[in-house]
Amino acid sequence: MAGKVISIGSGQPKKLSRQQFMEQTLALVDAGCVKVSVHLSGDHPERKISQAQIEMCLIKGTVQSDPVINMFGNWQSEIFRHMDGWQQQVVVVTAI
Repeated sequence: MAGKVISIGSGQPKKLSRQQFMEQTLALVDAGCVKVSVHLSGDHPERKISQAQIEMCLIKGTVQSDPVINMFGNWQSEIFRHMDGWQQQVVVVTAI
């Protein structure tokens, strides 16, 4: 899947606020850069979480934790969105 490159400026910032993380996440969704992990689609097909549900979580959700740089050097946080009718919690972890 070829996607657009989203620049966050020259070099990686030392700190990223929740608002900045959300802005970057929205830019990635708009650019079509959302990818479902093999873990979710391969290991947990019973969850039946669609690409559209993931994207709506990223667009309308709330950043639950301060963004941190993970062991791969990417910004990471959790975005939560409550949806009526769901009996289980779904956590979408995004990395920028």
